[in-house]
Amino acid sequence: MLSSESTASIEDVVAATKGQGLKYFELDARLPEAVRKDLIDRVAAHPCFKGIIINAQYLSVRVTENEWKNDFIIPPHLVAGNLIKYKDTYGNSHDLRNSYGLLSNRFGGMSLNEISKIKTYLAGSRSDMKVVVKGIMCADDALAVLGNGADAVYVSNGSHLKAWSAPSTVNVLK
Repeated sequence: MLSSESTASIEDVVAATKGQGLKYFELDARLPEAVRKDLIDRVAAHPCFKGIIINAQYLSVRVTENEWKNDFIIPPHLVAGNLIKYKDTYGNSHDLRNSYGLLSNRFGGMSLNEISKIKTYLAGSRSDMKVVVKGIMCADDALAVLGNGADAVYVSNGSHLKAWSAPSTVNVLK
């Protein structure tokens, strides 16, 4: 799974793997819509990518308090390979730590109906690509994302991002 915030670009990963193997792309819902569409186009151009993964926690544009747990410092020589091309147009920072200012509530984030829009958008070029929503923690949310076009749900409590009181995935599946 390659993240929107990866230090290697989509194209670099495809080149390094010679397009071999199954790959999924985690699309950050907090990015501006134009950036999300361009990232989807870049991913769809490569047959080795089999799907788009959307983190459910960001469907409501809620950033968790532990986003930068333990004051993690990104080495200064690294860049966000997938996002650097957008920083001058959409960003408001040159700092990788905040993804060049691209991850912001000012872009409105993604609503549930965006899932079906992504499916429709992909139908034009890559109808074989799946849309997976990860971070689902209850049956109602699973039904909601499936009802909005998701092909699959990924039960996950995002333990590194959520409060210590989040239920385990085993308890959610009971």
